[in-house]
Amino acid sequence: MPEISTIRSALFVDFDNIYLNFHNQDQDLAKAFASRPERWLKWLVDSRLPISTDGQFERRILIRRCYLNPSSFADFRPYFTKAAFEVIDCPPLTSRGKTSTDVHMVMDILETLHHYPSIDEFIVLSGDADFTPVLIKLRKHDRRTSVLAVGYASPAYKASADHVFDLDDFISSGIGFVEIEPDHDLSAPGSVKPETSLIKRIASRVAEVVAEAGPVQAADLPRIFREFKEFGRDTNWLGYGTLRRLAMEVANSRDELLLIDEDPWKIGVQAAPVVTVEAEHEQPAAAAEGVVLTPELKQRMEDFIVEIVKSSPIPVVMAKMAHLLVMKFGPGLNQSEWFGKGSFKALLGHMNLPGIELSSMLSGFLYDPTIHPAPEEKMDSLQVKIHNITDTPLLPAEHYLILFRCLANEVNANGYSLSRTSKAVRDCCAEEGASVARSHVNFVLLGLGHVRYRYQQGQVDAATLAQKFFENVLNLCRSSQIQLTDEETSSVRAWITGVSEETENL
Repeated sequence: MPEISTIRSALFVDFDNIYLNFHNQDQDLAKAFASRPERWLKWLVDSRLPISTDGQFERRILIRRCYLNPSSFADFRPYFTKAAFEVIDCPPLTSRGKTSTDVHMVMDILETLHHYPSIDEFIVLSGDADFTPVLIKLRKHDRRTSVLAVGYASPAYKASADHVFDLDDFISSGIGFVEIEPDHDLSAPGSVKPETSLIKRIASRVAEVVAEAGPVQAADLPRIFREFKEFGRDTNWLGYGTLRRLAMEVANSRDELLLIDEDPWKIGVQAAPVVTVEAEHEQPAAAAEGVVLTPELKQRMEDFIVEIVKSSPIPVVMAKMAHLLVMKFGPGLNQSEWFGKGSFKALLGHMNLPGIELSSMLSGFLYDPTIHPAPEEKMDSLQVKIHNITDTPLLPAEHYLILFRCLANEVNANGYSLSRTSKAVRDCCAEEGASVARSHVNFVLLGLGHVRYRYQQGQVDAATLAQKFFENVLNLCRSSQIQLTDEETSSVRAWITGVSEETENL
């Protein structure tokens, strides 16, 4: 029986920052966060620890402190008191309502560091970049740091933490805020569901593609579906209403297929446990439960990745590499969420891959610069620079046009809510052949909030959305000290909005 070790944690909540950012997106979501702290506190305790060593771990949050403005949020104090938080009042100190929350939090974090040496992990719930120096300080003292940011958080802030909690998981699993998606009219023309035999034939074709090239992203599925004469735009996704519902039916009709709910989602295969040549009489290295990234297994995986990339005549798509690893080392890789890192891309950041580089293109590629051309060369160097420094999604201009059109149509039809809208827009983009991740949609939605755009159902225009997000990108460039010339500003405008300054003046 493996020994269970305890990770002792201290939690610091910047209430105003989290609540107001949620409130800007969805008032019900903000209220749920403020009135259910015991629920998301349990989620924090139970969430997977970003640790890849022998043994099992449990998190105990020994210090719980919440910092709030009593002038505005006193009504929420009892909820946090009931959840055993120390609530620290941070009233406004200026005529503009500025509080001393950040100063209080930094002082308390440093005091905890020096007076409570048993604390292993510091959890900070705030997206305020002012906490970047204290995170770096904690790292120097060999303390783990985990952060949750609602709204835009600077890349430097996120890079200063050992772990960034997934916002969507926090909303759905932590707060328990799950919205009912609007029903699609399955009685519309073309909504008669097809015979099971057609779905099975489609599933068979999808399985062939997956076996040959790895998981198929949502945006690529319509191209496969169009190989069947029964499929067409007037069939309402073969009677299932949306691409995702049809994809789920296809995946469920064949045992080895499964819908992989990553970002963006895709269809792949559930690999059966395999016995590798290196371990002929042993269980797979990545077992379904208790999977551990041992130094030996890590080295074998690194050697495998390097061998595949160097033997490939073209850059290797990251999704295909992940698929090959699962096929070789077993399904425990997926089931363990890539050894607790959350994604294959995150795991790559902890691997030693000499001569191999990871591109920042949308799909993600592994390549050897001495053999393959860098995939980024297909994108404008200014776009790559802005993406690398500000995290602005590195989408092609035509995909931005699709994203804003889908966003306008969705809000006009069903109103706006951060969680539901981001899912719907992601799926709409996939239906139009644009591989847009939900994280990209969230970035755009939060960016529109930062420029104080307000959605009015039935009056949302795609061109206005694009212009407002362009303004947000310019603000991010200024705050990141990227000095743009007039020509570069015009280039960014064309990238985000599809309209150059010259075209606009015609």
